[in-house]
Amino acid sequence: MKTHDQSYTHAGLAFPAGRALLATLALSSTAMAGYANPTGGVVAAGSAAIVNTTASQMDITQSTSKAIINWGTFNIAPFQTTNFHQPSAGSATLNRIGDVNPSQILGKLNANGQLMLVNKNGFFFGPKADVKVGSLVATTADIDNSKFLSGNYAFAHAGDPNAQVVNNGKIKANDGGYVALVGPIAENKGTITANKGKVALGGGDVFTLDLTGDNLLSMALPVGVVRTGLAGMHAEADNSGKIYANGGGGKVQMLAKSSRPMLDSVINMDGDIEAKSAAYKKGSIVLEGDNVDVAGDMDVSGVGSADGGHIKAYARQNMSFSGTAKAEGGMTHGDGGDIAFTGDKNITLGGEASTKAYHSHAGVVSFMGGNTFNENAAEAYSIDYSLDHGGLVKVGAKKTINVNYDMNDDAMHMYAPHPANELRYVDRDANGNLTVNLNTKIHHEPNGKLTGEATKVNVSNKASIQQGVDVASDVGAKIDVAPGTYNENVNVYKNNIYLDPPAMMSKPKINGYVNITGDDVTLDGFHIEGGTLHGKHVGVNVEHASGAKVLNNHIDGGGSNGTAVKLYDAADATVAGNDIHEAETGVGADDAYRLVIKDNDIHAQNGVEIKNSTKTKVLDNKVVREGALWGGDGIELKDSDNAEVGNNTVSGYSIGIDVDSSANANIHHNKALNVTTGIDALDSNNLKLDHNTLVGRGPGIGTGVQIINSTNGKVTNNTANNFLNKLKLVGSVLTVKTGNNF
Repeated sequence: MKTHDQSYTHAGLAFPAGRALLATLALSSTAMAGYANPTGGVVAAGSAAIVNTTASQMDITQSTSKAIINWGTFNIAPFQTTNFHQPSAGSATLNRIGDVNPSQILGKLNANGQLMLVNKNGFFFGPKADVKVGSLVATTADIDNSKFLSGNYAFAHAGDPNAQVVNNGKIKANDGGYVALVGPIAENKGTITANKGKVALGGGDVFTLDLTGDNLLSMALPVGVVRTGLAGMHAEADNSGKIYANGGGGKVQMLAKSSRPMLDSVINMDGDIEAKSAAYKKGSIVLEGDNVDVAGDMDVSGVGSADGGHIKAYARQNMSFSGTAKAEGGMTHGDGGDIAFTGDKNITLGGEASTKAYHSHAGVVSFMGGNTFNENAAEAYSIDYSLDHGGLVKVGAKKTINVNYDMNDDAMHMYAPHPANELRYVDRDANGNLTVNLNTKIHHEPNGKLTGEATKVNVSNKASIQQGVDVASDVGAKIDVAPGTYNENVNVYKNNIYLDPPAMMSKPKINGYVNITGDDVTLDGFHIEGGTLHGKHVGVNVEHASGAKVLNNHIDGGGSNGTAVKLYDAADATVAGNDIHEAETGVGADDAYRLVIKDNDIHAQNGVEIKNSTKTKVLDNKVVREGALWGGDGIELKDSDNAEVGNNTVSGYSIGIDVDSSANANIHHNKALNVTTGIDALDSNNLKLDHNTLVGRGPGIGTGVQIINSTNGKVTNNTANNFLNKLKLVGSVLTVKTGNNF
């Protein structure tokens, strides 16, 4: 950050800081005349009496609600006092000063109402200045008399472009009052207090004062006021001192807006600002300029049972945050507030932001960059700190977020009783064109979430996805995962996610389950070890979701107590091309609709189990009994109507294909080899068996086709060999029986 005696450079041109004049005047203050209080006062509007009570004291007594006084000079020497006696706290006095030098307030200035001081050459409040007012404006910009008298506080006439308004002393407004220091450079190095009120530092030429809205100042230029050329310094607002607007509902603004198009505005905040919340009235701090540097401390935390307030720091170009920002809930109750740092071009982080709540819900911290946000060590520290203090942390960019440094939110439930910690990557302009590059591991505790809005997520070979690929949006995002990636218990909550590793010799490994609860999610090309979910071991779980595609994965199902691919309440899902091993059940579906299970190589104690489902297709699979032979079912349909089971090869099971209470099943062109029973049907009407080849485990054992309590069956062109019984009917009638080798 620039010190105040430096010059500033823009486009190769140097501009002097222009502050030596104020220092010289301050040093010469002891040489001022005996009557160093304001001089040459002439009342231009309203009614007021100006009296030098003593050599060291001036009293201005105002009898109308508004008055305008034009002064030759307005200086107050050390040990001198100027008092304004106004009818009420709502009364206002406009003091227009015609001095060719900045006004120096080195002694005491008192007013019970609103005091507006205008000197186009600036103001200097010295270290011993003691200002107690109802409210105060000190500015280089002038205002038309008619607008002041009508309450339209548009200070539309710019003063000297090199002028400054600087406070080194103490300025205190009444509770609920306001203090505004506005000039090309506005600086506080002393103390400003306006509890339950408003404080503003405005760097700029002209402004509008708003006494009824949320914000005290607006730095937008009035129509027709434009300062051209490079004369003067850039607009700047600095606070290296202390600003207090506590007590509930207090607001602090630091704004800077340059009216010279080639010069940037600057905000430097390396002091302290407090606007703590109380009694359901939240405090707020607003910083806004082209370039904003926050190295100091800001606090809008709740007091007692109050909620935390709001902090907003916005840079039209570059934002730097290395200080502290707090919007915490009160110690006895109260939610955390919200903190937002935004840099339209760049954002650099290294500070600590906290919206924690001791007994309630934590708040929101937002870090927004420009086209690209690079999450490096300092940025990761700021994000980590915010996560550790609870709530939601949003990190945003318009095009790309690069995650380059390890994250760890392991302290996240230290404060709030309702841990809902979430790191969310945000598409800042919401145009569906955000890429997140995960170049490192991100560690989360079980209650943490990693979510986001990317349409493309690239996971490097040094990175991992944990607690979900929710960094993606649900508008067709694609997740590219590098070889060797170590993932654990991946949860996919959003829609239209496509997990697809690039072509590689070996599949990237997921050391845990994949839990799919979003619609239209594709999982393609992983080695999935599986993990415990809902008390059972599972490789891939599709639950309350539709359109899932589980393709070309190697999936281990956890041995005798697990399911490799489990689907529940899943419509239009596809399980295809997978290599499934070590499972009690290879593919298990319950309450599925139009499920397709195709081209899988399944090695399991039970191959495929379909329950309470309609229009399922089980096609072209190889299903092999794993473990001891002659146990379980190769393919089972239970309470599942209108299924098609075709072109599958099933071997080593007690029952090759088991149809139970399932109407209109079409079983065709399957091979059931080395089985005790080839096809077993129970309470299943309108069964069609066509061109199936059934081979038993021995000529004196088992049955090729067994149909019990089923009517209207059609059995055509089937072959059964090596069974004790080739066809066995119990309480069943076949309407067609032809072409079979029974």
